Amino acid sequence: LDHARVTRATALTGLGRYDDALDTLDPITSNSTAIREASHGRALVKTLMADTKLRSARTQEGKQEAADLYTKALLSYRKVVELWPDFEVARHDYLNAYIPAIWLKNYYIDVTKLANALVKDFPKSGRAYYLRARVFKEVDETAALKDLKASVQLDPYREEPYLLVVQLLRNTGRNKEAKLVIDKGLRSLPDSSRLKQALCETYVSFGYHHKNTQNLELAGESAARARDLIPDSPAAWQLTA
Repeated sequence: LDHARVTRATALTGLGRYDDALDTLDPITSNSTAIREASHGRALVKTLMADTKLRSARTQEGKQEAADLYTKALLSYRKVVELWPDFEVARHDYLNAYIPAIWLKNYYIDVTKLANALVKDFPKSGRAYYLRARVFKEVDETAALKDLKASVQLDPYREEPYLLVVQLLRNTGRNKEAKLVIDKGLRSLPDSSRLKQALCETYVSFGYHHKNTQNLELAGESAARARDLIPDSPAAWQLTA
């Protein structure tokens, strides 16, 4: 029954019914075989509730209150991963929740330690490398790209690593490399709308490059390819015009 409660709470969380999810998990005690999953579920729900409050806060007081709630939720997560260090999903989710919390004291030192420990403990996890790349992307782009390459090799069926690679490459004008990465992603995930959107944006970037070099024929070709991918793309139609 407790495992069923965990499953129900997961579904409620997916629907955004966070209070109901917590109520569902409340009866599960430390004597239950489901306590590990229940503890993870509570930490996850508390983090999502604090994140929602943080995003909707309009005053400095509201933001501070939400940040305090988020910090408490991270402490709940920390207890879970300390009790069950081999609980891979919880370790992933803890780092994923920690990355946005830049207000924490010693944030950069601690988040880097968490990311390195995650990859060390789960060297065959594509998501672990992706999460470490998110940590590295602001300070060491080369290291981030290396981790993302490992991520897509280990787990080619996850969108986020491809999208982050494309973002990093396009930020430095490496549109051709970005296109190759998206093509590889679409071979694994042919129905990914986000990858198609990224490819459309890359074609638009190609188009503006050609336009700026007065090669209007190639610019028009790039615009046409962008429209073929996303027929209602404003950026593609602006380029066409």
